[in-house]
Amino acid sequence: MLKTRITPATQPARTSTVAHPNGATESQTQPPQVSGPRARTADRNFTNLPTRHAGARALKQPVKLTRAASKVDTRALAAAAIQPGLSARLESMRQYLAELKTAAHADPNLRVETPGHRDAEFLDLLVAVENARHPKLALSAHTISLNTLNTTNPAAVASLARNLETSMRSREPWHAVVDIGGHAMALSVRHHPEQPRQISMIVVNSAGEHLSVPEWNLMATLLAGHLNHKLEQAGDPKGVRIVLHCLNTGIQKTNHGGAIFALSAVKAMPGDEDIGKLHAHALSEAGKHADAVDVHVIDETPLLGPRFFKHMTHAFGLERMLTNRPDLRTAPVNKKTGLPLAQYQSQHLRPHRLLQHVRETSSTSYEDKRLQLYERAITHLASARVEALTDHLDALRRARKGKADMPAPRDAEFLDLLVEVENKLDPQLRLSAHKIDAPRLAVRDPGAIASLAPVVADGVRGGGDWHATLDIGDGHHVAVAARHDAAHPTHVSLAVLDGAGSPFSPANWRDLASTVAKCLDAAGNGRTGKVWLTYVDASSQATTSNSALFALRATKEMKESGLQHDGLIDQMHKNALNLARSAQTAVSLGKYGGPAPLDPEYGTGGGADRYSLDGILRQEHIKMYKHAIRHFERAKEPAPERH
Repeated sequence: MLKTRITPATQPARTSTVAHPNGATESQTQPPQVSGPRARTADRNFTNLPTRHAGARALKQPVKLTRAASKVDTRALAAAAIQPGLSARLESMRQYLAELKTAAHADPNLRVETPGHRDAEFLDLLVAVENARHPKLALSAHTISLNTLNTTNPAAVASLARNLETSMRSREPWHAVVDIGGHAMALSVRHHPEQPRQISMIVVNSAGEHLSVPEWNLMATLLAGHLNHKLEQAGDPKGVRIVLHCLNTGIQKTNHGGAIFALSAVKAMPGDEDIGKLHAHALSEAGKHADAVDVHVIDETPLLGPRFFKHMTHAFGLERMLTNRPDLRTAPVNKKTGLPLAQYQSQHLRPHRLLQHVRETSSTSYEDKRLQLYERAITHLASARVEALTDHLDALRRARKGKADMPAPRDAEFLDLLVEVENKLDPQLRLSAHKIDAPRLAVRDPGAIASLAPVVADGVRGGGDWHATLDIGDGHHVAVAARHDAAHPTHVSLAVLDGAGSPFSPANWRDLASTVAKCLDAAGNGRTGKVWLTYVDASSQATTSNSALFALRATKEMKESGLQHDGLIDQMHKNALNLARSAQTAVSLGKYGGPAPLDPEYGTGGGADRYSLDGILRQEHIKMYKHAIRHFERAKEPAPERH
């Protein structure tokens, strides 16, 4: 049952909604029902709440600072660096960053709203990097489905509940960015040092009212129910008390960017005196009531320091706030600039053109912050991957010396890095790595080879040979050598070298060739694309399960064979393109049954003999990784100063 408690004037005045869980077990199976009218915001007579006073530090002129090298321990990002699909996500981040920069700098006098905001897609990576930069934050990312929450399903708050369960034992404070219904907010959590079942949760929300008091109450009740259930299972007394404050700052007047506002706010929370005092106040009150949860929603909060308002979108909102809070008028936004809020905002005001072609003047501060966060995240995650690359090289060396077993293959994880280095060593290789979407390929959807399409288009425009590795499913990689007809650049010969255990049938290869033909048509300016695909079976030689490394090495062998006059790949391309000119169909398949264009030592010898495939691949492993690490370490070195 919901209750609304009106506190005496001696307490922080608020609208408080309280629910009583029926017990831990019941709360899991029969969550409390929330009903009633949408609560309004709290009374603004904050008699006992902490009051911020303007700092006494004199205002300084801004100083231009040289950006220092980051001291982030990239090993703190190890978990993020080895997650499946990180290389593809990093590439998506780079593309998104490029779109953001294009929108930001297309016209210096008119910022354009960027379509398709994707911050939620990368929130976990942004949080991982900021947590590595500020380990004391103990920062995590969580997502709550508003629809699931409103069905009173405990699964909605499962990840938050697990964090609370851990911190209730450790009594350590922590912070989070919580995405609820597509809008991200900052969260600070503290436990009573002597009674860890008493919990204070403070949410800073950059928008206006996002959840009602009943909805916040429901979330807190589900969390308390989970914790009480775990305590009961352990044979401990229940008695969880959660005091939740949501401070709505209202600085965000856009329909996007909540994750950026939340990341900025959450980093300011540990050092803010109002947050600290509010936690202390909440924990002192938590044990005085029998209710499991106590929720306060405060609009246009009179709390929080200037850092929480520096990304305020519109000038009129800032002036109104400074009128209500004169203590913030001269307080510096941060130590770096020493600027007060109004002056800081004025330096970021620009004309904007929204997607509806409406012009308005607003602050670019949060957009600039977003660019900085993405640049930093990409840099640090890439560095963390190089650290992981180094660790794998060490494991390969130990195995090579007989000091340890061969480590599990990780070359697919680092394939994009290895490809980048091979292209640096040999620009003529024109190598790229791609993953095929098999279900989409089955219906010949060009999206199945989305990353390969630009390579095909570039081949149509510029001609010449190019090479690729394709992950065709289940982590199985093949090597591809391609050549465009000089006279008919929309005609292409594809030589595909495949090892043992291939998941593709001849029908799948025809689907691939047909999909490539569609890409040729799209890039051909009316010229019809033709594809002749020659399948090379190397299963007798490529018996290793590490198909990523094999495919990478095979592309280099195929390139050499393609350059040699009358080399095997050169002959394949010439024959295929001659046949394609007279072919009546857009797609043709061929199969080569002879020995693959690989070193003759492949498959000879036995065991770990240095002339066997196993021995050669181990040498190639180490050589490739040494080249890669050397390349990326050089890339991290600061550029020489210009005089």
